[in-house]
Amino acid sequence: MSKSLIAALILSLPMLALAEGQKPAPKAGKKPAAAASAPAAPASAAAPQNRMVSAAALQRNQSRGAAMGACSKKAADQNLMDVERKQFIAACVNGK
Repeated sequence: MSKSLIAALILSLPMLALAEGQKPAPKAGKKPAAAASAPAAPASAAAPQNRMVSAAALQRNQSRGAAMGACSKKAADQNLMDVERKQFIAACVNGK
């Protein structure tokens, strides 16, 4: 009994998800929602800002990666292992 219930549940969940994903067609005579008729200008204005933010994040990640590489090399030169190496690299990258 419980196996068949579990099997029915497993098979019905994807069908339920598909049914929820489909939206009913709009009825004739009704106007579309106000959000659908909103101008696209705010979204296009945000795009350059997003590019600048992502460019800054990329630059930050690249400089951090370079610092990690340099600190890792210093740790290898000092023959540090395991926890000591991890602590040294963390302190080195953070500038301590």
